Amino acid sequence: MDIGLSTKTIGKKVSHFIYRFHVILFTIIVLGGLSVLIFILYNYIVNATNINDAENAIASDSGFDKQTITRLESLQTSNVLNEPIQYIDGARKNPFVE
Repeated sequence: MDIGLSTKTIGKKVSHFIYRFHVILFTIIVLGGLSVLIFILYNYIVNATNINDAENAIASDSGFDKQTITRLESLQTSNVLNEPIQYIDGARKNPFVE
């Protein structure tokens, strides 16, 4: 009475199964790995973000130094024109110039 559980027959059956369903197995493994990775990253982000720490960091470092303030004040706004725009003859004109 031969049951047929030899290493050769088991190997043939496993290799035939993998050969027949290799695309489905690959898809399941890739999608499963991606879902596990997304779940791990989501848990890491949720656990790492503490709202009170973020609010304290924003409140403590929300000012400019004096040099930056003076540089910002020296900038010109778009409604101030120091000199008129000079067009080159034959050149294409910019339709977005104010």
